[in-house]
Amino acid sequence: MNDHLSITTNAALFLTGEFKEAFDQYRQNIHPNPAAGVKILQQVLPRLNKLTDAPAVAHVLLALGYCYKMMNDYHLALVHFSQAAEIAKEKQTDWIYAEALEEAQFACNALNMTETAFMYARELNQWLKQQLQKQQAKPDINQPALSQTTEQQIAELQLLAQAIAHDLKEPLHLAGSFTSLIQYKHGHTFNPELKEFFAHVLGNVSQMHRKLEDLSHYVHIPTQPDMDFFPVQTAITKALNMLAPRIKEQNAQIELLIPPNSYIFANKQMVIALLYRLTDNALKFIRPNSTPVITISIQLEPQHVLLSVTDNGLGIPPAYAEQVFNIFYRFHQHEQGTGMGLAVCKKIALAHGGKIWVTAAQQQQGTTFYCQLPLPG
Repeated sequence: MNDHLSITTNAALFLTGEFKEAFDQYRQNIHPNPAAGVKILQQVLPRLNKLTDAPAVAHVLLALGYCYKMMNDYHLALVHFSQAAEIAKEKQTDWIYAEALEEAQFACNALNMTETAFMYARELNQWLKQQLQKQQAKPDINQPALSQTTEQQIAELQLLAQAIAHDLKEPLHLAGSFTSLIQYKHGHTFNPELKEFFAHVLGNVSQMHRKLEDLSHYVHIPTQPDMDFFPVQTAITKALNMLAPRIKEQNAQIELLIPPNSYIFANKQMVIALLYRLTDNALKFIRPNSTPVITISIQLEPQHVLLSVTDNGLGIPPAYAEQVFNIFYRFHQHEQGTGMGLAVCKKIALAHGGKIWVTAAQQQQGTTFYCQLPLPG
């Protein structure tokens, strides 16, 4: 059984142990094997129903929805997202409720169910506004300590960022849905110029949607993640497995420079996400008519681990070495890029008390990204 999807039947452990790891993968759009996920999650669902653990059931339904979404079965995805939303609303499990509503809306858009998508979007916006009102209505009985004030400000900023993302998604989804509908019904009457205009509109709607999704992922990165020792090879293997089709398609050469029995102290899923995004970057920004050559290296030092990813791609001039980690900044205007990948990597590094930077690779070709993560001592 796949270790990242093995699920215990104990509800308490189910929520705090291995299932959390599996569910985090789906929230971060890391889907090693959706079909295997469906099989295992379906096996555990009846057991949780017998335990009458509604929040856990909602978790599983949400994860199942993600699996079906990755398999492009949007009908079953919608069924599971809507069921998760109903249970979460009844049991007041807020974050599951919001996540399920958002994903149900996406599934409806994929199925061209415009009116139903609007219903989910309106319900989600109403919930977000209620959360903001709750935050603003909290009485300030005593002056909080500095640390409490900082935590509250961070929480409010995160909530605001989520609200902005969701409020922008509603009109964006509607614009995309109606544009697609017009193209579907009347596209046969378009002249070449009008077809080009509609292609630009839909392309930009899709790009904006990806930006908002990445912003949502960025906001959800914990500032104080759970950490433990684990073999760094396992994280690298999982990240590369997720990129295997792209690596094969581009005939990329991957070299690993990893000392034997190398362990790292970090949050495993966040390190996988970091390695995934850095390697994805190397595959994305390649030189014309060239084969990607990527080297992933680990150096163990007394007080920290130094992880690096080197490529032979387009490169980044030193003057832009800091800007590339800013939110939505894109030095190379790649059609698939959102400008969030390196910002996510930076937040992951900082959450671990580490740092990340970039330099030109040897012979001024390509780049090397370094991430330094401290070891407990």
